[in-house]
Amino acid sequence: MVAGFSAACGGGDRLRLPPAPAAGETVPAGEVATAAAVGGGVYEAAVEGGGEWAAVDTGHVVRPALVTSVDGWSWRGRLPAGARLQVGVGALPAAWEEAGRLTVTVGLLGDGESETLERATVEKPQEDAAAGPPWLDLDLDLAHRAGEQVTLTFRAAFDRLPAELRDEPLVAWGPVRLAGAGDGVARPEGAPPNVVLIVVDTLRADHLGFQGYERETAPNVAAELAGRGVVFEQAHSQAPWTLPSVISYMTGRHPSEMARAEVIRQGIPETTPSLAERLRGAGYRTAAFLANPVLHPANGFTRGYESHYTPIASVRSISLNGDSVNRHLLPWLGTHAVPGGDPFFLYVHYVDPHDPYLNPQQVDGNSAFYPGYEGPVDGGWAHSLYVGQRQLPEGAAEAGRRQLEALYDSEIHYVDGLIGELLDAIPPEVAAETLFVFTSDHGEEFLEHGWWKHGRTVYEEQLHVPFVMRWDGRLPAGRRVAEPVELLDLAPTVLAAAGVEPPAGWEGIDLLPVAAGDASPPRRVTVGQHLAEGPERAAALLDGWKLLLFNRNAPFAPDKPGDQAIWQSSLDHTARVELYNLADDPGERTNLAGEQPAEVARLAPFVLRRLDQPLAPGLRVALGAVPAGVEVAGEIVFENAPESHWPLFLAAGDRVEVDGRHLRFAWRGEGFAKGLRLVGEPGAVESVTVTVDGEPVAPTRVTVGDGRAYAGGRVAAAGLEADTWPPGASLAGAGSANVRPPVLHLWLPGSEPPTGLDAAAIEETERRLRALGYIR
Repeated sequence: MVAGFSAACGGGDRLRLPPAPAAGETVPAGEVATAAAVGGGVYEAAVEGGGEWAAVDTGHVVRPALVTSVDGWSWRGRLPAGARLQVGVGALPAAWEEAGRLTVTVGLLGDGESETLERATVEKPQEDAAAGPPWLDLDLDLAHRAGEQVTLTFRAAFDRLPAELRDEPLVAWGPVRLAGAGDGVARPEGAPPNVVLIVVDTLRADHLGFQGYERETAPNVAAELAGRGVVFEQAHSQAPWTLPSVISYMTGRHPSEMARAEVIRQGIPETTPSLAERLRGAGYRTAAFLANPVLHPANGFTRGYESHYTPIASVRSISLNGDSVNRHLLPWLGTHAVPGGDPFFLYVHYVDPHDPYLNPQQVDGNSAFYPGYEGPVDGGWAHSLYVGQRQLPEGAAEAGRRQLEALYDSEIHYVDGLIGELLDAIPPEVAAETLFVFTSDHGEEFLEHGWWKHGRTVYEEQLHVPFVMRWDGRLPAGRRVAEPVELLDLAPTVLAAAGVEPPAGWEGIDLLPVAAGDASPPRRVTVGQHLAEGPERAAALLDGWKLLLFNRNAPFAPDKPGDQAIWQSSLDHTARVELYNLADDPGERTNLAGEQPAEVARLAPFVLRRLDQPLAPGLRVALGAVPAGVEVAGEIVFENAPESHWPLFLAAGDRVEVDGRHLRFAWRGEGFAKGLRLVGEPGAVESVTVTVDGEPVAPTRVTVGDGRAYAGGRVAAAGLEADTWPPGASLAGAGSANVRPPVLHLWLPGSEPPTGLDAAAIEETERRLRALGYIR
């Protein structure tokens, strides 16, 4: 007998395939697996020609399945009242190299007669043939044969299949489920919940009615999730684009710890445990249906999922509407969202309303939210505006902007309908045992700060995202939490609900006590970073104050026209230092950095600490919290000559000179720790001399490594290492304006970054980003 090939399963199912065996486990020919009955009978399943369990990838959908020859397999037993049979079947890609159409036949033998329950075909695909066809999912009502002792047969046939391949394992069966009406049993009290995570790509929080928007763009989410759950009104993403944001909410760690600024190297390293892996290890059935093609298997985003879907890498795939996601996920729900079944984790990532803003609800290219528009702008304009290939019509620019915004809103309304379809597919008794989480990876801009789309700035329209949790009977319906939270908190919260300990190093917090009203979120700093090509941009939010730093004076000269347009927009519309009071100015219109230097000094260390990750190696040299107008100059002599340097938020008038082993600088204080990063390996520090407003200062006014006072003379490279910086930054005392020590910091990040992606993963990410137009 083969472990796992069981005919009776948890939750009262008469048959369920696969019951989570190990991939590669074989099923010998003729093997019969018998299990104790549900309701007093015995049910048997037999594989006629042998087979094995495998994770089968066809049609861009991976499913665990039993792989057999065309002879298939059978099941025998007594059909329950209200019997319903669900069958998923697909062909291995190798089969299509030799054969044509696949025909699947499900038959029934009983009482001396036979019946063909279903005969369905899958045509050999013409487009993207190498990836194989979609899976075929059958849903059969057998209630008319209830109570009969029958044998169900599952067979397949290919047109033009060579004789020598007839006995080869070419047909994948899964999932398969046979159950009767009322078979399900309630889970015991305290059992872990199912988890349904719904992420809508590119969805800014302020375009939802339950967040105060004037248009009701998401009535299903408002009624079924927000109205029946807890709304976190001030949730922020850790990054304004998909890859680093998803890294964060799937690992509970800041993406800057793993996401290199080089976009093609971003993913979840194998050494970093993900939410899905933890839940699968705890006995959850796991599935991910990901419409954004940058979330692919090679860069770790499908690790931990038994079943998953990711579309092909093409511009066409980013234009696919969410119905393509539902077409794949609804059959999975039908066999897993069952009363009394195993707990499951379902992650659904819709790509609507990411541009192009196109969907079936639009009429003649217009949105119902702005039906009278008569200009040329349609949903395909956003990307060409973003890369500077188009301009809005002269004299009608505002109408064109409103048109795009309305089309974006219609995308939200469209995907809201699909979410409603998803929720309707979950039986009420299963929903009662389910934690629902609704959020987005980032937002979208419509010229609020001079440009379009997302990924380049850290203003609220790109970082402020919706975050809703519904857990019937456990979380109060209609509760709203006004204090800031982060997407970083998503994974620890889900694990807490499942009763699973988070891995060491996760930085988010469990929000369940906050959602339940038993606690308030802790006072903490929320940090967001752009984490893409080009100079650093980051923001820190604390006590309603938001500081944005932009390394605009770094030597960056993009050579592609689209990148040049984006960079020029940044230079035109974004200052090096910006400070906003979000309570009074939620749109971030009035920069108070010049009027509130103490707030800049208080928040800047948290931005700099988050930016100071070992992913970008090199010795750091930075000012202390030197008051505005104070000039700090000096010279550092190294053991070896640095290759070059990279400025870190230096002003246009700040000077740096590298002459062999000598680094000379003259910087004017602004109350926060700007400076530089050296490129290369300068080795030990031989000497440091510093003046403040022209007067020499004692060596002890300089710190090295983890904050030790410099005693003069040589400091070995090992003595410059520090695990975190700046030392002493805290919610209470960061950024004091006192000019006393230190006036200068020197340190070298000492910890090693997580193991990165391999060459194949990097190559695949680059291919997908190029296909989507994000790398030119």
